[in-house]
Amino acid sequence: MLVCVCIFGNLACLYSKDRDLVPSKLHIASTNYNFGIISQGTIVSNQFWISNVGSADVRIIKISGSCSCSGGILESNNVPRGGGRHLVVKYNSGDKNGKFNENVILESNSKYNPITIFNIKGWVLPKTGIVCFPKIIDFGYLENTNSYKADIRLIGHKKFIDKAILKTSSNINTVNRNGPVKTVGGFENLVERVYELRLRVPKIAQNYCEANIDIIGGKGPMSIPVKWSTSREIIAWPQIVLFGIIKNNEKNEQFLKIKGNNFYELNSADPRIEIVKLYHDNVEDMDLYRCTLSGKSVPGGELSGAINVLQKQTGCKIDSIKYYGYLQSK
Repeated sequence: MLVCVCIFGNLACLYSKDRDLVPSKLHIASTNYNFGIISQGTIVSNQFWISNVGSADVRIIKISGSCSCSGGILESNNVPRGGGRHLVVKYNSGDKNGKFNENVILESNSKYNPITIFNIKGWVLPKTGIVCFPKIIDFGYLENTNSYKADIRLIGHKKFIDKAILKTSSNINTVNRNGPVKTVGGFENLVERVYELRLRVPKIAQNYCEANIDIIGGKGPMSIPVKWSTSREIIAWPQIVLFGIIKNNEKNEQFLKIKGNNFYELNSADPRIEIVKLYHDNVEDMDLYRCTLSGKSVPGGELSGAINVLQKQTGCKIDSIKYYGYLQSK
């Protein structure tokens, strides 16, 4: 709380230089409002009463939101002494999904509280009424006949979660409820239920497989893609790439060899890594890649991550090549 007081104190000092402050205080019974659960694509609002308990009129200079989705409208930019005004704070959920916590900032020429922050929060549910995590389940490379597990979390209004049924394809063994329904984030009727997915790879399996889990019980159709691979024919060398020390705005190149009969592709989540295929070595029957890491004006420190080897057809992760380096600061 001390930090907040200091911040607002500094703001008050800055505003006092540019504005003629009046000896009046704006009083609001509460500056917080919880919209609870709202639907995707809706606009919700709440009305706050702002009263002037001082001896002079207070002028409202600006009302701004912490994002384009939030804002406020005041019926007049003047709050008379002994009187008050209604401030309508709005939130536009748009295509957002999940929890939101935004602010609407009111600036005035009040000497005692030139900055007033209204906080609004809630949870946006999609039009289906249920949110599922993860959006996709990728088991990657699996050994034949082994059993594998993954958790699926469903969050939504209690009336939808209670009716939710997970329908699986024949490739997936079972999906079972795992534990009781739990309340989420203190929002009334917003609950979570965890399901356990059990996948048993058949004795005879394709190189890459796909299946879907359909979620029935919400407002609309939902499905979670499930992917896995049982092929280890793709070989990557080396398994660890060491870029060493890289100075700011310089580059370091390392090389990879991949064998996989064009059934794969390489991917790195780090935008500083560029991957280029150079040629195919007919003698070793392997593709040669150049991996370039550049230190583009970033803070110094250790760098680590992975270059993923993916099945071309499904995007399943078959293998990952770890990389390490150190970015030297200026």
